Amino acid sequence: MSTREKQVVALVTRAEGQLANARKNYVKASHLAMVEFAESGNLGPCQRILDSLNDKSRSGVVKRSGYLTYLTAFAPITHPKNDSGVLDVKKLVKDKSKNAVELDLEGALKADFFDLSANNDEEHVFQSDDMWKAILRVVNKYSSDKEKPADNAATEALSKAKKFIKTNRPDLEVA
Repeated sequence: MSTREKQVVALVTRAEGQLANARKNYVKASHLAMVEFAESGNLGPCQRILDSLNDKSRSGVVKRSGYLTYLTAFAPITHPKNDSGVLDVKKLVKDKSKNAVELDLEGALKADFFDLSANNDEEHVFQSDDMWKAILRVVNKYSSDKEKPADNAATEALSKAKKFIKTNRPDLEVA
């Protein structure tokens, strides 16, 4: 192996280690930020992590989407709408609506937001309750006063989804 080839191997090995450490640090930071939010309602640390995730590259977009999924799955956090009514996905605000997700600090502290990223090819096992929680979360989100259906098809889809939940899981409370 040539000297340059050895240098390349060493640099790649170092970079791989740095990427692994970066992931661990981001996950640890996300957990600390969630504890801060749970204890004080302060979204600053969550916003700082979101701002630090580079959205200029494909991998940055994936990490950003995974982090946003993590936040909205485990805490009453949403995005504000701008003047034209479009969500500003680069900003975070506390969701104060009646359909807000309840804080699940225990779940958040077990989760790794990289696992929630769109390009994760690893196989994940889920249980039926996980599926029902996800369906209920979507239905409650679109049932909020902040969400307005674009047309009758959207209204009908929401109505059918609510009926589906009530029929199959009457123990779940639909907004």
